[in-house]
Formats: sequence, C-alpha cells, structure tokens
Amino acid sequence: MSSVAALDAPTGPTIIVPSGRKRRAAVWAINEGYSSDPSRDAPLRGCLTDRDRWVAFLEARGYEVRHLANSDATKANILELRAWLLLDTKPEDTAGEVASSHGARDKEGHARLCTAGCLDTDFNAATISGVETREHFGAFHTDATTWAAYDACHAGGVRGIENRGRPKFLPHPDRAVVERSASLAALIYHGLVGAFQSFARVHRDGVILEEPTVDVLMAACRIDQTAADAYIQGVNCGAFSTYVLEAYAQTPVPGTAVDGARGMLERNGYTQRPEAAGRDVRSPLF
Repeated sequence: MSSVAALDAPTGPTIIVPSGRKRRAAVWAINEGYSSDPSRDAPLRGCLTDRDRWVAFLEARGYEVRHLANSDATKANILELRAWLLLDTKPEDTAGEVASSHGARDKEGHARLCTAGCLDTDFNAATISGVETREHFGAFHTDATTWAAYDACHAGGVRGIENRGRPKFLPHPDRAVVERSASLAALIYHGLVGAFQSFARVHRDGVILEEPTVDVLMAACRIDQTAADAYIQGVNCGAFSTYVLEAYAQTPVPGTAVDGARGMLERNGYTQRPEAAGRDVRSPLF
C-alpha cells in the first residue's frame, strides 16, 4: 500500500518562483453539502483529505492557493475563485484548478462538476458545465500555462467495471439511467482547450479521447471508468489524488507522475486508469 500518512502530502522540494511570475491555484472539495436535506445528500469521505494534500503540495511549489470546502463550494464561490485565477494574468504566469467532488451528467448527457447545494435548486444552473469552463480558461493569455486536476467522474452507465472504494459520481436527479458513461475530468478538459472535440477513436474497453494539443489535464480515470473515493492507510481519500501526489514527489512531469499513479493504482487493486493529456504532459509543470 501507499506510504502516504494521514493528511501528509509528499510535497517534495520547495520551489522558488522567479520574481514577477505568478502561480495561482484554486482548490475545491466537497464531502457533503450537495443538498441541505440530509436525506437527499450524497456524501463522500475523502475529498477534504484531497484538498489538504493538494494545498500543501502546491504551496510548497510557490503557488498562492485559495480553496473552498463543502457548503462553501457553491457555484458562485467557485466562479469567484476562477475570476481570481484570471486577474492580471501575464504570459509567463501559471494557473490551475483542482476539484475533488461528485461528477454528473445532465439530461442531454453533458458532463458537469457538482457544487454545493446543486440538488436543492435547478441542477443545470447550479453545476459547472464544460462550456463554462471553456469560456473561463479561454480568457487567459495564450502564453500563460493552465492546468487542471479533476478527481471526479461520472459512472452511471459503466457496466462490468468494479473499483475498490466508492465511485465519485452523482446521478442527475431526473436521470435515473444513463446509457453511456463519461469521465467528468476528460470532458471538462475540452473547456481548457477552447472547444469540445469529437471522440475520434474507439478502444475495445470504451470510447477514449484523441490526444489533445494544449495545456495539461490530469484526469482520475478513462472516459469509461469511475474514480474511487477510497480508504488508504487508515485515511479516507481520493485514490487518484493520493497516488499522483506521491508520484509528484519524485518528478515534476505530469505524464510521468500520472504513469506512476496508474501503476500504484493497479498494484493496489484499483481498476481506474488515470490519464494525462495536453501538449506539455512530458514537460516539467510542478
């Protein structure tokens, strides 16, 4: 099993950021608070651990981090964090977003990030779509670096795939059966690159994405899989966040870290297969 102890992120060396460059990250995580009615809520257990670990990791690398948790992670507050990421961005700046929460699909099948209170009001209005993500990250300077790490997925239509731990998905309240599953992280990536792209290749295990060409996404699983809300070394946590941060203690390269996380997940009995996508996956990021 992993050597990660309770709430201790393996941060690696402290990084000195060159003067004049900004590194900012928005981190939000929701264990509970999807509904104010306990009978309708769908709590997770490990998202706040993920938040604490990502914040420690990023601050050690020179990031200014702002974060939200549980009932504070409303859509309005998350959009304020995104606006802060964009504020006074220059070409050499870096901005990233980490989310650990439920994922969902709307009635049309589009992927959405679930926010606090999303089950108490109009579901589409209270969740974050890929279109909104695209509009936000599309406003950054073209030479700035943007990245995202999403430990969330949608697993409503997965058949015959078993994960250790509980899948981190939230069915749309009016959509009891979903015919095809999709990783929230993989779909939200299209917001980062500026447009939704077609699913161009079919793998025997499901539909997978063509290799994107810009920025960096760290996705907890493939498009046809779930991401586990796990229990590792006596700690509730996201399996992907736990292992990718352990891998990042040894390398600054996203592709290498995600490869390492994939190996750790497999060795510890998880079937989810994380992916790194984007033009810079083999270049140092952290």
